[in-house]
Amino acid sequence: MHHGYMKINKMNILITGGTGYLGGRLVQWLTENTSHSIFIGSRKKEAVSFSQGTPVIQTNWSSQEQLEVACNNMDVVIHLAAMDAIQSAKDPTGAFEVNSQYTTRLLNAAVKKNVSRFIYLSTAHVYGQQSGVIRESSITAGTHPYATSHKAGEDAVLAANAIGDIKGIVLRLSNSFGAPAHKDVNCWTLLIPDLCKQAVEKNKLVLTSDGHQKRNFISIKDACRAINFFIDLSNENISSSIFNIGSKENRSVLEMAQVVQSRYFALTGLQLPLERAASNTENESVTYRYDIELLINLGFLFTEHIESTVDELLIFCQKNYGKRA
Repeated sequence: MHHGYMKINKMNILITGGTGYLGGRLVQWLTENTSHSIFIGSRKKEAVSFSQGTPVIQTNWSSQEQLEVACNNMDVVIHLAAMDAIQSAKDPTGAFEVNSQYTTRLLNAAVKKNVSRFIYLSTAHVYGQQSGVIRESSITAGTHPYATSHKAGEDAVLAANAIGDIKGIVLRLSNSFGAPAHKDVNCWTLLIPDLCKQAVEKNKLVLTSDGHQKRNFISIKDACRAINFFIDLSNENISSSIFNIGSKENRSVLEMAQVVQSRYFALTGLQLPLERAASNTENESVTYRYDIELLINLGFLFTEHIESTVDELLIFCQKNYGKRA
């Protein structure tokens, strides 16, 4: 498939879930930092009000025809539309439909419309609770509906890639965090957004656990930069189809709460009390390392610090949820 030379620097990119937490920031980031033409795919009618001028294409997930229309003239499709972990637990059947079947439908539409690249945002949850080094080749032991439905979505992308229908790339993202693109984004059940909102609204931080469990966190800006990295990378440089996207080291939940505490102090001069559940030795969390060597070996460089990303989120919360003077 020959796109000529013009397309190399300027591409048409469809982002499904472009009004969501990562999607909203990705649309902003690509619009500000690249010359690509960005389109949001959304089934929501009100998506236009969130899109800040980015064109919105209605995606009707039950109509193959409409999905093909959405993929028309696109060079890259980035598929972020998914059911989150909380919804997936409540509705496992729905999770499978959204995270697996919709992915397959969109993929088929992209293949039919000669889209050159399909980037699927999956999750580190597919690995389940494993200790040791978690590489892309590690077993996917996740049993939660959020994990299994994403794994099924991955399999569709990998199958299409394997038979050469489309260049399919699966990105397994750890916990990305940062300010959402607008305040109606549903991100406030996630650990760090929740803590930042607590700081501003309640003037204290409460952890429901003892905070010893370790997680891998990546700033939302670096997550956007990593996705853009896979938009730009030439086919011959992509040796694999699955990539872990995360940061080099893990931090405990308690450490992250302490970062929020210290950054809130730096911004406001107020020292917030930090409460947490009693220590539970059985809760000794699995020690693991989220291996991102494949990403680093391709030449990806991290730019964002956890602290500055927490600042951005605290400032967002102050602006939108702070007590009016």
